Amino acid sequence: MESHNKKCSSKKHEEKEAIFYCPECRIYMCNKCDSYHTELFQEHHQYNYIKNINSIFTGFCFEQGHLDKLEYFCKNHNQLCCSACIAKINKNGKGQHKDCNVCIIQDIKEEKKNKLKDNIKCLENLSKSLDESIKKLKILFERINKNKEELKIIIQKVFTKLRNALNDREDFLLSQIDIKFDDIYLNENIIKESENLPNKIKSSLEKGKKIETEFDDDKKLNSFIYDCINIENNIKQINSIDKKIKNNDFINNDCNIMFYPKEDKIECFLEEIKSFGKIENKNYLEDSIIISPNDDSTFILDQIKMNNKESIKDIKLIYRATRDGDSYDNFFNKCNEKNNIIEFIKTDNNTIFGGFTKKGFIKASNIVFKDDNAFVFSFINKKIYPVKKNKEAIRCCSCCCPQFYKETISLYHNFLTRTDNFVGKKNNDYYDGFTEDYELNNKKSNFKVTELEIYQIIFE
Repeated sequence: MESHNKKCSSKKHEEKEAIFYCPECRIYMCNKCDSYHTELFQEHHQYNYIKNINSIFTGFCFEQGHLDKLEYFCKNHNQLCCSACIAKINKNGKGQHKDCNVCIIQDIKEEKKNKLKDNIKCLENLSKSLDESIKKLKILFERINKNKEELKIIIQKVFTKLRNALNDREDFLLSQIDIKFDDIYLNENIIKESENLPNKIKSSLEKGKKIETEFDDDKKLNSFIYDCINIENNIKQINSIDKKIKNNDFINNDCNIMFYPKEDKIECFLEEIKSFGKIENKNYLEDSIIISPNDDSTFILDQIKMNNKESIKDIKLIYRATRDGDSYDNFFNKCNEKNNIIEFIKTDNNTIFGGFTKKGFIKASNIVFKDDNAFVFSFINKKIYPVKKNKEAIRCCSCCCPQFYKETISLYHNFLTRTDNFVGKKNNDYYDGFTEDYELNNKKSNFKVTELEIYQIIFE
């Protein structure tokens, strides 16, 4: 449907925008044409084209230059059209539907009426579905905003610590300058003390000569002894200061204390600061020594999210074979009855595979159970193998560590030292999608485990 911006129908004013429309004359008019039209045809209905456009064109064609009623329906374009639209000759904006499957409006009435019922049901369902989607969207938006603000606070805390550490280091180094220079070189106290030395020498000399002439007066002996001690202490202090003044370290030598690194050598450190920190998608498996930060594990998480209404809050490492031990008891001490479990296995031929179970593993003598959310995966092939409908997924027994049933993935006790752990063939009755024998382990049946990690997913 074209724009409603029409031009005046008068050839003299065809560049002017239409303001009015007369349905009886089927013409568009500018202000000047409308004034003439009103005088000539007072009984005609004149509509303000801009204000009343919806009511004017309810039954008339919207196409530019078409002034006929909408009496036909184009099935090809699902559109009402007029006689000009279906004209045999396609010229001057007419005949756009001349080659289409066209019928009169009455012929399409029942079909549209029946479809309207379906559309009403569809709209009702959409309304309910949309309400739920909007609620979820709002919750998601709130969660995202909360996460955004939490990240800002974390970054502010980290950089506050960095700034405080830099400020503390700066204060420490500035204090060290005073200590170093005061210990080794001249300081302000020595200057002040040295300025007082001539007077101290003069006063001590005068007092000493005076005492010397009166020393035989026993009545003043205590006072004379006290003054003698002061003169001796003054001489020690004067000699000490004089020694410092004459010290070659600061009289004859230049200052040899410096700050390292030098100012022109700190560019590397500044570059590290510029690149410090990153904002990126959360790496849930950052603790893994099987999966590196650059490895793409999203295909596993996407499969888990697809079967869960709640979003993933965190993924925690709960067991690592080389850290926690590979015996039956070692395994179940960490993993017994934990749900939402991802298992990663790395083998001696550098292949990585594993599986997910929502129900988890149970320490039992012999038990097999279903888990409709379970799947195994090949990390190298980025491929998911879901459990088949109504089939058992997990087997737990005392003779081996838990299995993805049946013999899809089997690990024995002390699997880090055994070479007879194994994966199944392609004709698997329990997990779907295998096209080759031993597909999980790069076409090899048996393997030795070099590392095994178990993670538990925490949902919101």
